[in-house]
Amino acid sequence: MEATGVCRIRASQSGNEEYPAAAAVERSFTIRDFTKLDQTITFEPLLDKSLDESPFALTATATSNLPVSFNSATPNICAVSGNSVTLMAEGVCIIEAIQEGDATYNPAPIETRSFSVRGNTGPNPGTPTATPIPTGTPQPP
Repeated sequence: MEATGVCRIRASQSGNEEYPAAAAVERSFTIRDFTKLDQTITFEPLLDKSLDESPFALTATATSNLPVSFNSATPNICAVSGNSVTLMAEGVCIIEAIQEGDATYNPAPIETRSFSVRGNTGPNPGTPTATPIPTGTPQPP
């Protein structure tokens, strides 16, 4: 084996005085770089958010202990910078956790998480708010 990739082998037998020629058979298989180790990413589910929430941090780990990077597949809904997510608009935010590997590890399968971004929560006009009463003010019965 000289390299990674698909290897195709073709076998044929032309026959002789006793046996007729056999039909050719072809098989293929993939040669992997077994000198590299596989890895996976652990990326916990993300909870739904409200548009008025502050940017929040993402965390994920790779079994290789190599750093994990993040990408937004929906940048019009949520933007990613480093490991921080900023909510941009209502909708479904899709975040990808990526680890591209190195000389020792193969790239990890990309892990994808999604969550809903709802409109601003703001105060609810039907919810009463408490008004402080100054000390010494007579209280109603």
